[in-house]
Amino acid sequence: MLADERHAYGPALPHVQAAVAAQARDLESLLADPDPTVRASAAYAVAQAGGATDPLWTRWAAEDDPAARASVLLALARRDPERAAAAAVRAVIEGTPPERVAAGLALVRLHRPWPDGAVAAVVAALGDGARLPYPWVEEPISELMVEADDALAQALLAALTAAPQAQLRREGVWGMTARGDVWRGAPARLLPTVRPLLDDPEEEVRWSVVHALRRAGRAAGRYADDLHRIAAGYPTADPARITPESQALQTLMLLGDARWVDIVLAAPAAPPDLVSPPERGRRRCSSARSRPPRRHAAGPSGRAVAGRRRRLGRARRAGGGDR
Repeated sequence: MLADERHAYGPALPHVQAAVAAQARDLESLLADPDPTVRASAAYAVAQAGGATDPLWTRWAAEDDPAARASVLLALARRDPERAAAAAVRAVIEGTPPERVAAGLALVRLHRPWPDGAVAAVVAALGDGARLPYPWVEEPISELMVEADDALAQALLAALTAAPQAQLRREGVWGMTARGDVWRGAPARLLPTVRPLLDDPEEEVRWSVVHALRRAGRAAGRYADDLHRIAAGYPTADPARITPESQALQTLMLLGDARWVDIVLAAPAAPPDLVSPPERGRRRCSSARSRPPRRHAAGPSGRAVAGRRRRLGRARRAGGGDR
């Protein structure tokens, strides 16, 4: 990993890469190790060492362990992109679950289109529990969502959010959030796909969608009514936990939607993470693209909100302050 620019950086990196390259022959010999985990690791190391690609192609033809084949395919995508792309197009449909995920990742990294049926094949593989070793990728779904083109990202997200596994639905939403952190226009395009999950039967999935709205900046404004509906359950939610209700309430605050005030007034007491409005106004929003207003709006609506906030302060003081 010290020779991999995806994990390492700095002025010493070229020297480390040269030192690893000097061991290429020894690393290639490990591609035939009897232990498949060693062969998988060797494929990764050989990919960093450079040199001829024949040893990797020989291993690809002989390898029968799914995880090792996935690692060899990613190594080939790094060392021999043109030939590896053709192999990945076949593997993304016909391969074992680890191979399908590796092939999808390889095609995205090589900026090649996915064949018909690949989205369903990759999502099914992920649903079967297929994952890749950390040196190759930390979070495959997030990388796929970030690096894919708009059409593929939309198709992937639609398939992930429709998956029967709650973990996949949640990871799909996290992948959408990661894409939104990189591409400014992504939330507006992709939020409609995850909106139905606000009513998901699993709380962790609902929480991930509200969190995505919290990070979406102004694009979340279209969903203020949904957030208000969820936040309305805040007074009866567990105050000791960060819940979808508390996250929805805070997102309304960040959007400057005054409906949050009456919800907090109906709660027994505000937990510490719901700081007073003036303090909240001086803090940065969690999204760099969305910040809370620094002052009340002018006119009657601004005075009404200010009055409600004063009542909130009196109610909190009467209740003994923040918990």
